[in-house]
Amino acid sequence: MMKSGTTTKSYESRSSFIGGSDARIIMGDDEAALVRLWREKRGEAEPEDLSGNLIVQLGRATEELNRSWYERNAGRQVRDVQRRVRHSAISWMVATLDGIVEGTEAVFESKFMLPWSFSEEAAAEKCMPQLQHNMWVTHLRTSVLSIITGGGKWVEIAIPMDPLYLSVLVSAEKKFWRCVQSGEVPHLLAPIAERQRRPEHALWREFELARPYILGALLDAVAHGLHMLPQVRLQRLPRMADFALWATACESAFCPAGTFEAAYSNNRRDAIENIIEADPVAAHLRELMAERAQWMGRASDLLQAGANRSGWPKSPRALAGRLRRAQTFLRTVGIEIAFGREGRFGTRIIRITAIGENQLHDTVSTVSRVSDKGDGAGLNHSSSGLEQVL
Repeated sequence: MMKSGTTTKSYESRSSFIGGSDARIIMGDDEAALVRLWREKRGEAEPEDLSGNLIVQLGRATEELNRSWYERNAGRQVRDVQRRVRHSAISWMVATLDGIVEGTEAVFESKFMLPWSFSEEAAAEKCMPQLQHNMWVTHLRTSVLSIITGGGKWVEIAIPMDPLYLSVLVSAEKKFWRCVQSGEVPHLLAPIAERQRRPEHALWREFELARPYILGALLDAVAHGLHMLPQVRLQRLPRMADFALWATACESAFCPAGTFEAAYSNNRRDAIENIIEADPVAAHLRELMAERAQWMGRASDLLQAGANRSGWPKSPRALAGRLRRAQTFLRTVGIEIAFGREGRFGTRIIRITAIGENQLHDTVSTVSRVSDKGDGAGLNHSSSGLEQVL
């Protein structure tokens, strides 16, 4: 679907997801624009009419020229022009791409900018939310910004995925989408009022005055922790168990008991959720196991199940490697992966089991059954087979 042109159908479809241009508003500093976007997504307002915005129209009019100029100067072709891609695990995150660069598999984005205030640094900063959003959705790790200015200048800027920026962006988009669903009005981070701004030396002077009190409070917490540590019992010991025990012993000097454990568990869970959502293999496996209690088969069988998904491995060996890397995180959300050999010839088998929160169904999918016969019957596919996986 083309980005240009606003119809009722495109309006309805755009209200059901967050796109790259939305990410710029969510990460911006215009609260009025943020609230307007929120109302659009809730169906309470129609999208802003940009037909009279000359800069936007120049950008649309020069998209094809921009792309062909990039191809000519970079020596690479751009495919998947105006392709709409949905994130493999978060259905409301979508990217409408200007293209993908063949060979480098970089997200391609074309822009038109005015010449008199143009700088590469400012251009990259302005487009950062959109580019990082599109890389997140497509699971690609680099992007190319192709810019034509009104002064007859063309610039190419390569921008890699930034995990730190992405963590902030994804959190902001999730918070915004929760507001869309709940009806709560979103807000930007509160700016520092002019009368509250201070030079750095004044901030450090204030810190030096507070330093003895901060040190005293920390020593009080240490003394309290030493007293409480022998009595601390946790229901489950997380990784860094000694750290968790010590923090729990100290916390009741300032907070109610259980505050640290709850915050630590929530932060760890959020981090794992973000890792799974960013990995097409882990995300698809979670989707797969939501409908069954167990899956068993070869890596080649599982490979076919996600063959058309963006970022999916190209070989059984690569898939098995990705599964091993995702084992720890998936176990945390209730999915156990075991690798083994079965049958006379030791055929490699992957067994995936839903445990804990994922154990909602009694369905068992066996994609392949190992036989002890010769090469011609090494693997017999059951009738339920791959259809259940797909």
